[in-house]
Amino acid sequence: MKLISDQTGEDMQKLLRRSMDIRNPSKTKRAKAEPKAKAEAAAKAKAKSSARVTKEEEVDEEKEQPTEKSEAPAESAVEPAAKTDVSATKSRKRRKEMDPGYLDPDTFLPKGWSTVEKQYKTGGYKGKTYVRFQYNGEGALMSSISAVINRHHEMTGEDLMPLYLQMRAEKKAQVPSAEVRKEKREQHVALYRARFPALTGAMVCAFP
Repeated sequence: MKLISDQTGEDMQKLLRRSMDIRNPSKTKRAKAEPKAKAEAAAKAKAKSSARVTKEEEVDEEKEQPTEKSEAPAESAVEPAAKTDVSATKSRKRRKEMDPGYLDPDTFLPKGWSTVEKQYKTGGYKGKTYVRFQYNGEGALMSSISAVINRHHEMTGEDLMPLYLQMRAEKKAQVPSAEVRKEKREQHVALYRARFPALTGAMVCAFP
C-alpha cells in the first residue's frame, strides 16, 4: 500500500527518502559513487587481463624466433658458395691469361699488347685508317703481329711464333677456300635459274 500525503498528494516513501538525503548527504554521495567505482574497477581488471594476454603473446613470439634465426644460416651458406664459384672462374681466367704461351684468340696478341688505330693525314689514302700494335699503350708501334711476336721474344725470352702460326692456320681452315665459295655460288645461281626466268636486258628495262 502507498501512503499519500493529504496536503500534496505525493508518495510518503519518496518524501521520507528526500528528507533522509537532506539529513545525511554523505550517504547519498556514497550511493551515487558506488556505480562509478564499480565501473572503474571493472575497466582496470579488463586492462590488466589484456596486458597479460599481450605479454603471453610476446613470450610465444620470442620462443618461435630462434627457429627462424636457425634457418637463416642455411641461406647465407648458399651465397658464399656462389661467390666462391664466381671468384674461382675469375681466378681461372687470370691464370689462363698469365700462363706462358698465351695468345688472344681474336687478335693473336700476347698479354699486354693492344691494337692502335691510326689515320692517314696525307697522300692518296688521306682519311683512311690503318692498325698498329703497342705494348701497354707505350713505346714503339709495331706494324704486324709477327713483329709483335719477335718483340715479345726479345722482352721475355718466350717464343710464341709456333703457337701463332698454328692458331692462324686453324683460323684459316675455318674459312672456306675460293673453290668452295665458287661452287656454292654456282649452286645458288642454278637454284635461282630453275625457279625464275633469266634476267635479260628487256626484263631489266621493264622494271618500274
